[in-house]
Amino acid sequence: MFYILITIGLVFIGLGIYVDKDRKPQTIIEEIFKAEESIEIKSLEERISILEKRLDNHINNIKKQEGLKVKKEGIKKENKPPTFETIAKQVLDERLKKNTRSLKPEEKVKLIKEYEKEGFSIEDICELLDINKGEVLLLKNLYKD
Repeated sequence: MFYILITIGLVFIGLGIYVDKDRKPQTIIEEIFKAEESIEIKSLEERISILEKRLDNHINNIKKQEGLKVKKEGIKKENKPPTFETIAKQVLDERLKKNTRSLKPEEKVKLIKEYEKEGFSIEDICELLDINKGEVLLLKNLYKD
């Protein structure tokens, strides 16, 4: 058994040497250069992917900054001189703030529903009616229609 394994091993070694003799040294050198080039290409591809990620992040940051500038410009454009309607609404809101303590719960609920329809948040409603957030939520839930 031992001799059989040694002969098989020698046959494979001889076959490997025979195949290597057919290959010229020039082809071996070319294969080495191809391997080195593939390593360089992989490293360059990694660098490119890192640069692409950095550029994407940078572009996103620039877009966010431009979006903030647009929002600020939009706010500046919205700050128009006050009209009669806006002044009247402010005066009405101030009156409601002062008199909300004396309002009945049903009237408060009507005001809460009106402000919700206009798109005010619960915090805004609390400020307008000069009541706590819990009271607004309680009245809103108690008088559901």
